[in-house]
Order: sequence, then structure tokens, then C-alpha cells
Amino acid sequence: MSCNWIKLNELDKADKFLKLALNLNPTCPDLWNNIGLIHYWQDDYIKAYEELETAMCYNDKDGQILFNLGLCAVALRKNSEALEYFEKCSKVNPEFYDAYNNKAIMLEALWRIDECIEWFKKAIQVDDKNHYALYNLGSLLKDLGRNEEAIKYYKKILPISEAIEKVYFNLGCLLARNNDIYESSKYFNKAINYIRELINANEDYKEGVFLDCGYEVCYSILVKYNDNNIKLKEVKAIHQLARFNIEPHLRKWIEYASSNKITTPINDNDIIEKLSIKKGYENKLSTVS
Repeated sequence: MSCNWIKLNELDKADKFLKLALNLNPTCPDLWNNIGLIHYWQDDYIKAYEELETAMCYNDKDGQILFNLGLCAVALRKNSEALEYFEKCSKVNPEFYDAYNNKAIMLEALWRIDECIEWFKKAIQVDDKNHYALYNLGSLLKDLGRNEEAIKYYKKILPISEAIEKVYFNLGCLLARNNDIYESSKYFNKAINYIRELINANEDYKEGVFLDCGYEVCYSILVKYNDNNIKLKEVKAIHQLARFNIEPHLRKWIEYASSNKITTPINDNDIIEKLSIKKGYENKLSTVS
């Protein structure tokens, strides 16, 4: 019954039904987990966290409960606890893909880059047909200027989800960095609708010039385009505009973050935004259930 109310988005009715069931079985971890999830979906993270902790007290070997606690800890900015719960989840259930992906996302927001790459790769080992970690890792490697590695992970997405135009666009940018005019133009044309949206949303792009900037690299990419065709014309490296060159202190911060296993990001919102379960693919979402 509670599942039916949840499917209908009648969360208050589902909560009421679950609490009645809890009166009959107060030590049932599944009931506590579901009540906690309802309050999580209602943005009542403190209450949800307490209820999920109760669920864990009755069953600390349930990967889903540990994962949900991790998500709730993220919402409460309990970063250390969130990392711990995602890792515990992965140990209890080594096939729990989202635990690896979400821990990697948190590590990236904390600038613990080497660990982040390791955990994205673990997620891919668990499920190499799921595009989230492939996309996340490809994007990070692209920002780091590790072009060939980024191309490899992006291309693994194509047989899985041909409709993702941003992947085509990113591949076009990466191949442009290599001055591969034919291949770059091919992928830009597959992303033509996405590029139209960029041009319509940003006056600076109307001349056909895109800035492809990351942590280590920055390129100016000039394309010739009309409504039906895009062709790469020119690529210039302008690495002085890369983030690490504009903000050189970040390099030292990354060394510090990695060696000290920090759990406080430069900006707490980095983690909240990337792990939001209420947004879609573009925000690197992992699921909750």
C-alpha cells in the first residue's frame, strides 16, 4: 500500500500508512528506511537522517540503507559521514554502482582528484554499460588535459546512449585540441542541436568561437556553421586562461586535500549541486530508491 501512495506522490499518506505498520513491527529496518526516504524527499533531512540511522541499527548490512544515509549526510553537509556510508555500502554490496559513483563525485568536489579517478574507475568496473561514471570521468580527464583518456571514456558512452549530444560536443572539442579537423567536425555535427542552444543562449558564441576551458587547459575553437553543417576552422591554445593558471593556489590546495583527506570543500554547494537527486543527467545524478 505505501508503495502505491509513493508512486502517486502521496507522500503524507504513505508516511501515515508506514507509521501504522511500524506500530506493529517497530524493529523493521525496511519500514524505518522507507519512512526516512519519504522525509528525505520532503527535504526534512534531519528527521530522515535519524530514521535512516534507526534503520541501520536494525540492519547494518543493508547496502540500500547505507546508501540512503550517505545521500542524507550529503544534504546535511556531513561530508565525512557521507563518504563513510558510501564506502560501507560498496563493501556490503560490491555491485552497488551508485555508491562508487557518488563517492567519486564527492571526492572531486573536495579536490581529492586521484582518489576521485580511482572511484569512478571502480564504478565503471561494476557496470561499464552505465553512462554516469563514464561521463563524469571523461569530463574530469578532459578538464585535466588528459585528452586521449577522456576520448576513450566518452566513446564508451556512444553505444549505450547515442542521443547524448553533449558527449558529441565534448568529443568534438577534444579532437579539435588534436587538430583533427575531420573527426572534430563529424562530432560537432552530431551535436548540432546542442550547439544551436549554446549559440542562442550566449552572444559570445554567435561568431562561432567557443572557449574550451578546464583546470589545466584552455582552447579557443573557431567553427564555421550554418543551420545544417558545422566545420572546425581553427584551434588556439590559451592555457593562461585555464583555472589552475588563473588560480594557482588550487594546485597547492589539491596537494593538501589529497594528503590530509579533507572533508570540507572550498564551496559546500559544489557537492549538493552535483549529487542532487532532483536534477538530471547534466548534473551527474545518481539514483535513490
